[in-house]
Amino acid sequence: MNLGNVKRLVWVTVAALLVAGVWVTAAGAVRNVEPKAPPKVYSDSDCETIQNIEVKDSSGGYWGKTARNAAAAFGDAAQDVDNKKLKKAMNTLAGVWRTVGKETSPIAAAKVTLKAGKKYGNALGTFTKATVACASQEISDAFESTTTTEPLSDSSSSSSDDSSSSSSSSDDGSSSSDSGQ
Repeated sequence: MNLGNVKRLVWVTVAALLVAGVWVTAAGAVRNVEPKAPPKVYSDSDCETIQNIEVKDSSGGYWGKTARNAAAAFGDAAQDVDNKKLKKAMNTLAGVWRTVGKETSPIAAAKVTLKAGKKYGNALGTFTKATVACASQEISDAFESTTTTEPLSDSSSSSSDDSSSSSSSSDDGSSSSDSGQ
């Protein structure tokens, strides 16, 4: 599977989660229910590591040199991940891509990937879920950091004692001014 396709899948999933999150938040606001942040599944350092993986693409897909580049990037990143399941998945992906990198055609690469079968699919699924979970954690962290529990103060309501002018406001929104003539 092309990394571009994986990224596209992740972004579509994240966009769907955002739309669903906005809808749920709006529905919760109508009922005065504060949404709870989902529990963190992955540490901030694990999320940062997987979100910063860069694969240098030198072909049209994940075979040959591109697969070798992906294997190196994922293998290096896996060393920095603390979550055991995610680390295992990333090492599995790196191993499959390392083998696929030895192939000289996309058809041969597809055959190798097919042989990896369920192991490869599970590893890719775990990595994709981690990517989506990290994006969701980042979004919920952003919402939490903008929430405040302190009452807002209105600085325009401060009064100043000025004997030269006074202002009053009527119920219809108009105001009048008396300049002390």
